[in-house]
This record gives sequence, C-alpha cells and structure tokens, in this order.
Amino acid sequence: MAAVLPCSMAGYVHARLSGEDEALVRRLVRQTGASRSELLRRGLRMLAEQAAPPRSALAVALPLLDKAWKRRQRAAPRDLSTNPEHLRGFGS
Repeated sequence: MAAVLPCSMAGYVHARLSGEDEALVRRLVRQTGASRSELLRRGLRMLAEQAAPPRSALAVALPLLDKAWKRRQRAAPRDLSTNPEHLRGFGS
C-alpha cells in the first residue's frame, strides 16, 4: 500500500528517453502498477539514499555501545567513579 504524501504540483519533469529506457518504464508500470511519476519519485529517493554521505564508524557504533552500557550499568555500582571504596588497591 503506497503512502499518500502531500505534494504540490509545482514541479514537472520532462525527459527524453531512449527506446530501451521507455521499454523499461512501460515494463515497470505493468509490473508494479505504479504510475510513471511514482516510478520517477521512487528512483530519485533511491539515488538520494545511495548518494548520502556514509555514516562514520562512530555514528554506527554509538547506539550499540549505548545499549550495551545500559545493560551493564544495571549491575554496576552507580558511584563507581566517585567512591574511594571502589578504588581501593587500584594502581598499587
């Protein structure tokens, strides 16, 4: 089921297609039931996703690390870094 998105009819695209591209569009219209305009919009979105800058390793890892830390934090003392009792024998 396609989502209904509000859009203005301000933007029109006219494109010259080769015979091969025109055949591809007709085939996709038949196979998907989508209009030519919808196929163009989907294709633009797919290209935009591919062209987006890749996420850094840190951006990918942070949610995973955060989840792991929250799981471990339940068992760890809340005052681990401030209570001298937890530091007894450390560094000696």
